[in-house]
Amino acid sequence: MGRYIEKHCANYDANGQCLLQTFESGSHICPLFFNLTARCTYAETSVLPGDGQIQSLYMQGKQGAEIVLHTCERCKKPYKRRSNRQKYCSSCQTDQARKRAREGMAKLRSDVND
Repeated sequence: MGRYIEKHCANYDANGQCLLQTFESGSHICPLFFNLTARCTYAETSVLPGDGQIQSLYMQGKQGAEIVLHTCERCKKPYKRRSNRQKYCSSCQTDQARKRAREGMAKLRSDVND
């Protein structure tokens, strides 16, 4: 279901964001992709009729069963995982890599001075 939405929905952003919907929290989570309780009328009328099997799964309430909502450990925003070990969204991931590099270099320098 998720790959079908990624490929065919005109309002789906590559980061799992919906260009049409804004929720109370201010996030733009795609309700179909992340299996939220909200419904997307655009997808129901324009995207899902393109594939009868996916449309029937959606109508039965089984959409997105293979995709789970993951939240970034740092900024607490939802994101789509690219691996099972991923903990951070793409923007926080670079910051965490820099932090680890700084800590590693500081440890290396302190070991040399001892």
